[in-house]
Amino acid sequence: MTQAARNRNALRSQRLIREAFVSLAIDQHRLKPTVADLCREADINRSTFYAHYDNIEDLTDKLFHQYLQGYADWLASALEEDFLSDPLPHLTRLGLYIEENRRLLQAFMAIGARDDSGYGFGMAVRGVLLPVMGDIDSHRLLRFDLICSALTSVYFTWFVGSYDGVTLDEVNRVMAGVILGKRD
Repeated sequence: MTQAARNRNALRSQRLIREAFVSLAIDQHRLKPTVADLCREADINRSTFYAHYDNIEDLTDKLFHQYLQGYADWLASALEEDFLSDPLPHLTRLGLYIEENRRLLQAFMAIGARDDSGYGFGMAVRGVLLPVMGDIDSHRLLRFDLICSALTSVYFTWFVGSYDGVTLDEVNRVMAGVILGKRD
């Protein structure tokens, strides 16, 4: 088997495990899925699971950090680009990323794997991004903290359903308006 085929199989196995994790947590309300549960749901052998993860905690940590890295990558690029002068395209991109990963986030919340307040998530994003940004002055750090905490808080509040009937597009438009100093 070629390296490309092995890599393709590994990616397929990881995708199946992720889908099984989400299904068990959300659809089947399994608050503490076991490796056996995941393997049965993903239709894989236990050895396949253990080729990628040490245990359930390792799986949840790796899935969370993959999600977090995608969010942090977006935020880093938005801060480097002209986010404050035209935020809507950046917010739309981030909104799509959140929507694409909605079920994974719901799974984390369903099993209690992550802080349900949103604060822990915001601090985790900050922890991933700050080392990447290197030495930054206090003013840039202040701007970073303001944007990071505000966006994380608003998206989390929307995600848990506190903005009754408000779509993600509406959230993005309102946030862009606030950033630009526009009033409704």
